[in-house]
Amino acid sequence: MSVLEVPTVADAAIAELASREETLKLLAEKYSGLTPDTKEGYEEVRRGIGELRKLRVDIEARRVELKADAISWGRRVDNEAKRLTQAILAIEEPLKAAKQLVDDEKERIKREAEEAKRRQVEEELREKLAKDEEERKARIAAEEAAREIERQAERERQRVENERLAAERAKLAEERDQAEAAQKAERERLEAEQAAERERIAAERKAIDDARRAAMEKIEAARAKVEAERMKVEQERQRLEREQFERAAREKAEEEARAKIERERIEAAKAAAAKAEADRIERERLEAIRPDQDKLRKLAADIRSLPVPAMATDEGKTALDVALRKLLLVAKFLERWETPESEVAA
Repeated sequence: MSVLEVPTVADAAIAELASREETLKLLAEKYSGLTPDTKEGYEEVRRGIGELRKLRVDIEARRVELKADAISWGRRVDNEAKRLTQAILAIEEPLKAAKQLVDDEKERIKREAEEAKRRQVEEELREKLAKDEEERKARIAAEEAAREIERQAERERQRVENERLAAERAKLAEERDQAEAAQKAERERLEAEQAAERERIAAERKAIDDARRAAMEKIEAARAKVEAERMKVEQERQRLEREQFERAAREKAEEEARAKIERERIEAAKAAAAKAEADRIERERLEAIRPDQDKLRKLAADIRSLPVPAMATDEGKTALDVALRKLLLVAKFLERWETPESEVAA
């Protein structure tokens, strides 16, 4: 360490700051080369940062106190404290940087896990929607195929019926004269059968339409359920983001509170030191004026013991009375004298 020639008080102050050099060397040996890759190493790095920060804050606080007592050589004290602070930061900053890397890696892993979970949920929802859509299309295709088969069967029945009716009409034409009544009855029977068939077909179509509507309602209910699940996932994601933001806000508030407490502690220490110094100066002043106080009190006693002459006239008595009152005031002032301010009060 290089220190220029300075007054004795400055030498003592800088030497006091430089005495932290040995502590700094011990901390350098203790914490240099640490890595926060493991749980134990991380805790060691955290403690090292705290211990180095405490030493740095103590040096800064002492530097401020020494400057306040010796402004003329405060710059040298600043330089020495700055040199020590830079040496501390040379150890502290790599530790903080290494710790920050581990913290960032932990945060990245956490974010990736949350993102993977979100993607997995979305993929499951997409697969479920795709599967439901395929099932819906298959049901519609099956219904359409069934309707087509039914239409073909109906056309075949109609064709057969038409052929039969044509044959019967031909036969009836030949026998019209002989079987008019029978032909009318047969026609009525056929019309009744056709009406019943039409009613049956209409009923079947209505059943198919009802089944299709029920299937569509089921599909819509499934789609609503999937949408509700998707909304639930989105709400969970928003909740996680809100909790992360609130946690960061709490950590920031706690850090600011700790910094405020540290500032108040330093200010309180400085105020206590200033008060102690003022009390010391006052005690020294009172000790210095004690001989003068004794002399002044003796003089007051002498004034009080002055012989009082007898006056023959009223004017003399009045003058003596005024003089005695003033001498009494002087004696009281001398007895109570303690500080220069008391002279102004008197």
